[in-house]
Amino acid sequence: ARLIGQYADRREELPSGIYHMTAGGSTSWCGFARAIFSASPAGPKPRIVPIPTSEYPTPATRPKNSVLSNEKFERTFGFRLAPWEAQLREIL
Repeated sequence: ARLIGQYADRREELPSGIYHMTAGGSTSWCGFARAIFSASPAGPKPRIVPIPTSEYPTPATRPKNSVLSNEKFERTFGFRLAPWEAQLREIL
């Protein structure tokens, strides 16, 4: 909504292009799972064991680092997206 509001009266000035847009910060799938269960108030917490990507069977080869950068988005539009931890708390 903030982005739309910035350009509501100036559509012709709206920058074009491809932008990565994801929550701020980064984590692993293991870190994400741990954050979900630690924020959950109900029931026992499962034991989460980290494994390397090479041990997780997928048909596609996974990159060693697939973190997206929001730098272009931040530079162009002048604001940062909330950290993933804050967004996770809001969703839960």
